[in-house]
Amino acid sequence: MFSEGEPNSFPLLFVLNPITAKRIQKFRSIKRAYGAFWILIILYVIGLSANLLCNNLPLYVHYSGKSYFPVLFYYTDDTFTGSGQNTRPDYKRLAQSSTFLNNSENEIIFPPIPYGPYENIPPEMIDVENLVTVRIQPEKRVGTVNIRPDYTIAKSRSCSWFFSQANNREVRNLNLEEYWPLSPPYKKPLPDGLRIKQCPY
Repeated sequence: MFSEGEPNSFPLLFVLNPITAKRIQKFRSIKRAYGAFWILIILYVIGLSANLLCNNLPLYVHYSGKSYFPVLFYYTDDTFTGSGQNTRPDYKRLAQSSTFLNNSENEIIFPPIPYGPYENIPPEMIDVENLVTVRIQPEKRVGTVNIRPDYTIAKSRSCSWFFSQANNREVRNLNLEEYWPLSPPYKKPLPDGLRIKQCPY
């Protein structure tokens, strides 16, 4: 609400309600809150003007003696090239065309960041290194198996990778010797270790 009275110290073009004016002055006395308020205002203004800072549409185009403002108005491709197409032109390709470069009066001004979210970049404009370095590092894998006396697998865990199988169920009943030949020093202790012995006590 507004009320008539003596002007307060708050620099406005109209007189505020005394209670509202005190609240605003108190808010201004809190420097952090007041500073954050202006930061939000500045960010909001930058957000509203985002199309003027980052856009693939030019801010201004002077072509064939006429001025255009593509960032504000929609122009068809036929306007610049006479192609008869009503789609939006590729202004970057237009700026590199011979018809545009041959006339010294032609001018095109892009935003500071001349790229847009819906822009299609031609593959020839993407700079790709000819040399690609690939680093391959071995991945350590660990698994466990329970082996029968005939060297067939009774149970396994995380071992399908070593046998080129999809899962541990497919590893079951496979013969270990068919994948890794075991020398005699390693074959002899296996059955002894698997033999069930009666506990002496």
